[in-house]
Amino acid sequence: MRRRPISIALKFPLLITGIVLTMSAMLVWAAYQHFSTVLHDSAQARLRSSGVLLASSLADSYTGVRAQLTAVATHPLVREQLSRGGDARALDSTLAAALATTDSTRLQLRLVDRGGRDRRVMRTSYAAVGAPWAADTSVDAAFSASEIRVSPLLSVGDEVEYELIAPVHVVGSGEGHVGYVVETRRIRAQGVDAVRGIVGTSALLMGQPDSGVWTDFHGVARGPSVTVPPDSIVHLTGVDGLPAISVAQRVGGTPWVVWLEYSEDRFLAPLHTFVQRMVPITALVAVLGALFAWLFSRQIANRLVVITREFDGVNAHQPSLPNRQHGRDEIHLLEESFRDMSQRAERQAQLESQLMQSQKLEAVGRLAGGIAHDFNNMLTVVRNYAEMVRAELEPDSTMSKDMDEILHATTHAAQLTRQLLAFSRQQILQPVRLDVNSVIRNAHRMLQRVLPSHVEFRLDLQEPMSAVLADPGQIEQVLMNLTVNASDAMPLGGQLIFRTTMSKLPDGSDRSPTPSVVIRSPGASAASDARHHVCLTVSDTGIGMDRDTAARIFEPFFTTKPVGKGTGLGLAGVHGIIAQLGGTICVFSEPGEGTMFKMYLPAAEGAADPLPHHGHTTPSIQESGTLLLVEDDTSTRGVIRRLLERQGFVVLEAANGLEAVERLDQHHARVRLVLSDVMMPELNGMALANLIADRWPAMPVVLMSGYTDADIPQQNSGALKRPFVEKPFTSAVLLNAVMRALYATEDVLRR
Repeated sequence: MRRRPISIALKFPLLITGIVLTMSAMLVWAAYQHFSTVLHDSAQARLRSSGVLLASSLADSYTGVRAQLTAVATHPLVREQLSRGGDARALDSTLAAALATTDSTRLQLRLVDRGGRDRRVMRTSYAAVGAPWAADTSVDAAFSASEIRVSPLLSVGDEVEYELIAPVHVVGSGEGHVGYVVETRRIRAQGVDAVRGIVGTSALLMGQPDSGVWTDFHGVARGPSVTVPPDSIVHLTGVDGLPAISVAQRVGGTPWVVWLEYSEDRFLAPLHTFVQRMVPITALVAVLGALFAWLFSRQIANRLVVITREFDGVNAHQPSLPNRQHGRDEIHLLEESFRDMSQRAERQAQLESQLMQSQKLEAVGRLAGGIAHDFNNMLTVVRNYAEMVRAELEPDSTMSKDMDEILHATTHAAQLTRQLLAFSRQQILQPVRLDVNSVIRNAHRMLQRVLPSHVEFRLDLQEPMSAVLADPGQIEQVLMNLTVNASDAMPLGGQLIFRTTMSKLPDGSDRSPTPSVVIRSPGASAASDARHHVCLTVSDTGIGMDRDTAARIFEPFFTTKPVGKGTGLGLAGVHGIIAQLGGTICVFSEPGEGTMFKMYLPAAEGAADPLPHHGHTTPSIQESGTLLLVEDDTSTRGVIRRLLERQGFVVLEAANGLEAVERLDQHHARVRLVLSDVMMPELNGMALANLIADRWPAMPVVLMSGYTDADIPQQNSGALKRPFVEKPFTSAVLLNAVMRALYATEDVLRR
């Protein structure tokens, strides 16, 4: 069962919602942690400040109490009463006045002699008062201090009391004392509730940690659940059972501490309110974000579907498209479609690069052809004048040997121009239906002599093989050039293999290795099947090439060999020949991995013709006669005229086709043959030959040229095919062609 694809119109809102919720949760959590720390720090500072202020206030109150007690202890009547007795009524009146002016927390005043016996007792309340705080010790030990002392807190019922003891000193002596004034007080702090409301504490206590007696300023209270280090902040479980923070501050001049406690819920309440408000806001933002994301993503999804269909429409012309995977969303489908189009664009770019390379080579070829034409004319002049001079010299003379060197140089120069013409596809060809295997076998022995002994030469030829329409000399030149290159690429030895197969043109649709360079001729068709192409493969195990070098190997005069070791025209000629045959070249090479040339030649209809055998025997004729020489180059015309006249011919000259027609109008009755160059201004040699065939059908025509354009081989075919002499030529080649044409014409006339 196919899984239904999940559209990005749904994925995107879910993603946005998840992102919003996650980010909101992270932000709220971070804000909670931050503000919680801030509020904790603020609460601690506030708690510490409140504790200091309250402890200071209590210390000030205690200072006032001490001052009151000191006033009583230094009163003359009190001192007189404790030292030797005095007026009791006056003393009682004084003590009563002191008690009457104090607050309600003052419970009792007692005058105690040094033996601990009460001398006078004045009470404001007759409620029970606890036992003296130092009852377990002797009075002298308990009351031996020379300054005012305060007792620990005393729990009396539900009340908390404490006592102050002030020594009564002897008059004029700061050391001796005659007794003590003992004051009993109750803990009643006025305004504590107001302080608690202002400070915001959840607990406010005062006590002495060692004694364990605590008060909330109303009565006895339960003390803290932890040991309280004075003047420090502690975390604990508060009196209400919730987390809290507290501080214990010392009350100056006393053994007591003030305990203030904050509940975390109280000082974190604003933060909790913030979090509670953020939850619905976050949910609302997530819903709105999901809604907008759904609207936006639906538009994107619809547009992606349209773009994917457009890409698929472009890719529909491809040979094959990969199967789409089910369960993919619009982005995955667009990605696959774009990948298909990218591959198509890459293949198209490769084809364009190949076309540009072919056009560049074709432009250079046209230039090379023009140079070769003029150069061949000059070589024709030099070569034939040199032959005529050598014929006049003694064979063993120094001058004769010098002429031989000149002729050898012209032969080498002629080979260079022939390679230029092969590259420019302007050779003079005699194409036949050719069996490539037969050409390879015939050339095998000659090529074997070119290779050094340490190179193994093997043939792998498929049988049967379709014929190709080509000139045998072209195929031999291709094999020779590739063999020489392979030999140079294997200085330490290796293996050279010639292989033939029936194959199809590479179109990039299969998974075969990618060639380093591909050169297609305009006539090559990527749609042809395997029956229409003969693949000639030449591979070696030499040093190989990188892609940059391989991209330039077909450029004329480009070579990687040392100076004097190569002309750079060999592979350019191979390219020209294969392109002239309508074929394709693929080059596969990697540094250190050898090189392989694959040449695809269109197959020809019918069986292969026998290989032609070129004879050079000159037929004999009865007489010489008159010839018409048509040549636009003056030097070339002069040397050809000299050659023909040396053989007994009478030569009429014409500089172009129109001038030749005028000569024939005057002398056609005695002209036996026309020898004409092909490339001439005004009227070229092929047009002149066709005109002669119309007006003087029996007159033979021999054509000569250093190169020809693309139309001449087609025109010079069939029943009107004329003998052709390729420049530069020797005198023997020229005379052989002329005399064969005359002989053939006379043979026809005899019949």
